[in-house]
Formats: sequence, C-alpha cells, structure tokens
Amino acid sequence: MGFAGFKFWVCFGALFVIYWAALNFQSRIKYRNLALLIGSYLFYASWDWRFLGIIFTSSVLDFLVGLQLEREREQLKRKLLLASSIVLNLGFLALFKYHNFFIDATESMLGLFAPVSFSRLNWVLPVGISFYTFQTISYTVDVYRGIIKPERDPVTFLAYVSFFPQLLAGPIEKAKTLIPQFHRIHRFELDVMKGALLRILWGAFKKVVIADRLAIFVNHAYAQPEELTTLTAMTAIVFFVFQLYCDFSGYCDMAIGMARLLGFELSENFKRPLLAGNIRSVYQRWHITIHKWFKDYVYFSLPIHKNNLQRGLKVLLVFALAGLWHGSGMNFLLWGLLNGLLIFLLDPVIDAAQRSASIILGTVSRGIGHLAVYLSLVFFRAETLQEAGVVFRSFLKWNYSDLAAIPEHFAQFGLHINEMIVAVFFVLMVLLVECIQEYAPEASVRFFRGMGLWRWSVAMALSFCIILFGFYDNREGQGAVADKLMQREFLYEQF
Repeated sequence: MGFAGFKFWVCFGALFVIYWAALNFQSRIKYRNLALLIGSYLFYASWDWRFLGIIFTSSVLDFLVGLQLEREREQLKRKLLLASSIVLNLGFLALFKYHNFFIDATESMLGLFAPVSFSRLNWVLPVGISFYTFQTISYTVDVYRGIIKPERDPVTFLAYVSFFPQLLAGPIEKAKTLIPQFHRIHRFELDVMKGALLRILWGAFKKVVIADRLAIFVNHAYAQPEELTTLTAMTAIVFFVFQLYCDFSGYCDMAIGMARLLGFELSENFKRPLLAGNIRSVYQRWHITIHKWFKDYVYFSLPIHKNNLQRGLKVLLVFALAGLWHGSGMNFLLWGLLNGLLIFLLDPVIDAAQRSASIILGTVSRGIGHLAVYLSLVFFRAETLQEAGVVFRSFLKWNYSDLAAIPEHFAQFGLHINEMIVAVFFVLMVLLVECIQEYAPEASVRFFRGMGLWRWSVAMALSFCIILFGFYDNREGQGAVADKLMQREFLYEQF
C-alpha cells in the first residue's frame, strides 16, 4: 500500500478526520502520537509485517541507548553505548542489503588464489531501511554529542522513527527538528491545508504523469541495451535524469504535503538541482537531507584536512559511501567515486569559468558539469557494470538513425511518438515552474497567496492530467512485458 493506492488515501482520510476532530488536544497528545504510531506501523506492515520486527528493535535499542547516554558520565562507556547503537543499526543494514555484495567481493579476492564459493541470502530488502537506519543513528550521535536531550516517551520516539509520510524514502529528519513537533498542539489553518493539498497534487503529477511515463521508455531501453542506437541511448540517459528527479522529488512533495495536513513540517529535500551552477551545488540541492547527513556524521567526523589532496580524499570517501548507501553493487560504488572525482577535479574549472567575464564560457562549463553528472547516472540505473558499458557503447556509436525511422525506433522501447511529445511537454512545464521559483520567487509566492481562483484552477488541471495521462495499463502489444517494466512504486522505496 503506497501513496498511489486508493486504500491508503481512504485510511489517511479517516486518520485526518479523527486526528483533527478528536486527538489534537493538549490532554490527548499521548493518544494522538499513539494513533500516529499505530497508523505508521500498519502502513509499514502493508509491505511485509515481518519488517516491523527490524524497525521496532532498532527503535527500542536507540531509545534505551539515548536514555543511558544521558545518565552515563564515563567517556569510555558512553563510546561503547554509541558504538552498540551504530553497530546494530548498520548490522541490520549490512545483513539485508550488503550481504551478497560482500560475498561477491570476497569471492573475487580469494578467487585470485583458488576458486571459492559462499552461500547467498535471497531475501527481500525491508523497504525504507536505509532511511530510518540513518535517522536513528543521527539521534544517538546527537544525544552523545550533547546536541539534544534524549526523548523520554517511548511512544513519541517510536512515532518519530516510523512517521509514515517520510518513512519509505525520506526526507531524513533529525530528532531536534521533528521530535519537538510531536509534543506540540498543531493549529488547523485552512490556507496551509490548501497549500498542502496542492503540494500533494504537484508531487503526484510529477510521479504518475511524468516519471511513470518516462520509466516505460527507460525500463525498456535498459532491458535491451544492445538494441539502442545513438539517439535512443541519448534519450534513455536524459529521460532517466528526469524520471529519477520527478519520481523522488514527487515523493518528497507528497510526503511534505501529507505531513502538513497533520500539522508537521518536514525538511525540504530538493531545491531545483537541475538549475545548479556546478556539480557540488547539484548535490547540495538534490536529496538535501542525505547530503547534510553525510556532511554532519561522516565528513566532519573524519580528521581535519590540511591540504586539497586530503580534502579530496575525504570527498571521495563520502561519495563512495553515498554510492553504496544507494545500492549494493559495484555500479553504485563507481557512480559515487565518479561524482566525488568530478567535484574535486572538474568543479574548480567550472567555478573559474563562471568567474570569468565570458557568459558563453560560464554557460558552457555549467552545461559540461551537468552532462557529466547525467552520464554518471548510467551506472546508477544499470543493473551491472557490463550493462552500463553496453549503454555507453550504444551512445558512442555516432550512427544516427534515419530521421524518418525515429518514431519506429522509439516505439520499439514502449512509447509512441505522441506519448513522448506529451512527456517532453510536461518536463518543460516542470522546468518552467522551477525557473520561476529560482529566478522570480516573489512571483510564485504572489501566485499562491490571495489568488484562490488561479490556485484552484491549477489544482483542477493537475488532477485532470493525473487522471487522463497517469495510467498506462493498456499497452498495445506489450502484455506481460509491459506489466514487468511498468514503474508504479517510487524508485527510492527500494533503497
């Protein structure tokens, strides 16, 4: 049961009514938080009830560790308590997500001397484990550092870890910003509710109208990369950039909107990264909360760099870990390392070009930076390094198809030319909106304040597009293949 499911919205509607009608009072805060906890656990159990044991164990451990950290004064014992929390949380993550990766790496190393083979675990990865694991680790680290006081109410803490809007794919919330909201009475403000509903619609539009449509082409292309021409490979690379962005930012828009409907404020996770000036800025604007997490809990925990080389090594290490956080494969590791190298080596060149008096040079350098990031995403999307290599070879053929045959070439990968035109049109619309937000923020603020007719016209238009363009169950001539290659779940749910 995900955000796109009818059952979810029926359940959320019931919770919304009960929440504001009966639970959001000072005398009933404990009952309100208990309802949020039960609702969050039921939401999580809809994927697999067995996953509840992992998130519950992790939450209880960190709750107890936090309390003990406040009582303990001996530094060695405090370090051991913190280590126990980190080891158990990362242990769960490693067991479910990285077991086979470590086995493959070990077999490769030992295979240099003698053939070896180890058993593998073929179990399902618990959804959202990468997100709530990092959230609980940040809590115990902040308590250890004295940044926050430990939470004393177990229901509140469990609700914080499992808060359903951001449970599956973030944003990753720090305890100091989210836990206090569980202790406050929230005000029902009609304008806030209207804005939250519009935010949800905007996220759903980006997901089901744009991302799911582009996913059809991308999934077909990566399922048969040897059939790609230069143009179709280029299209698959570009389409995946916008698919990934609209899918993940769409989820975050919906999560933020749903939280606001309940009176909670979640962190913004995207700030128009496609308009960033350099590669470093792309990742400062993309998945902002994970960037801040690695910066606060990894980068600054490493020894202070004394020169550019040491700083570069720290950046490489952080991006390598960020790559592995996204997936347990050499392709994700390589993706992380490539982007770390790009920031260390290419960003200084881009910055120098943009400081020059030449507008053309600055624009070209900016475009090169974005192109490098987009090409690196081939490793992110490909299942293996071999598959990524095939896509790159197809891209570099420089054997452009006959223009008259382009519609047939694109239809081969699941989308007719008319559907592609619609997809490109909506992508351009998203970019236009973000350009207005970036370069004329006051205009967007005026639009959504005091212009009720226009605002609700936009809401109706988004709803119409979601209904009209957001469903692709009847793919001509695709059958079971179409069902397999459809993208219904949010991409980041698998992480």
